[in-house]
Amino acid sequence: MIHQLANTNKQNALYYHTSQLCPLCSLDEEIIHHVLTCPAQTATSTREEQIQQLCNNLLAIHTPEKVIQAVLHGFTQWIHPTRNPPQAPTAGSLLGPDILLTTAYYEQFHNLGWYQCCLGRISTKWQQAVAAYYKKERKTLDATYRSSLFIAALWNYTKALWNHRNKIIHGATKEESAQLLLDNLKEAVSQHFHTFSANPRLCATTACIPFYLQTLTAIIKLFF
Repeated sequence: MIHQLANTNKQNALYYHTSQLCPLCSLDEEIIHHVLTCPAQTATSTREEQIQQLCNNLLAIHTPEKVIQAVLHGFTQWIHPTRNPPQAPTAGSLLGPDILLTTAYYEQFHNLGWYQCCLGRISTKWQQAVAAYYKKERKTLDATYRSSLFIAALWNYTKALWNHRNKIIHGATKEESAQLLLDNLKEAVSQHFHTFSANPRLCATTACIPFYLQTLTAIIKLFF
């Protein structure tokens, strides 16, 4: 997903001439950015659950509370933008760690982009802010290790949304996958049948043989 290699419907449309629309909301073309911000109800519910899980994961690695609040606020501002420019919850504070956190939030949102944050491309100032809060509380910090944990938590969040999308399309179990495949085959047969009914010359002769003197219901029963 980081290198845009995930097989979204935009890629499918290029190679298989299928719809490029999102399979969950059918409103916009499906790219990775849309997968992370899709407004469909099922996507929204999953995203809310995973944002909470992200906060729990950040708390588990002892991320300062203000940093977690800033991350949560960033996701909210990105997914539900307003007319006002996005600002960190610590904007206006003159405390040293708060100033660093505000700078990290601004750089991530306006220079790098919050979408890049989901892919693990984070501002180096996030860790500077964490280090400042740790120093204030007289705690030690391994900056490199802490940054890797932060990025891993973001990756887990993004992967969870991608897995949810795939389960909806391909099924969460073998039984669901088999049923979805069967439904797709039935739909393909129906489309070919209606094309043949409208004009037999539009279909290849070998593909038309089952359609002669048969109803669509009979053909479905014959093969499925």
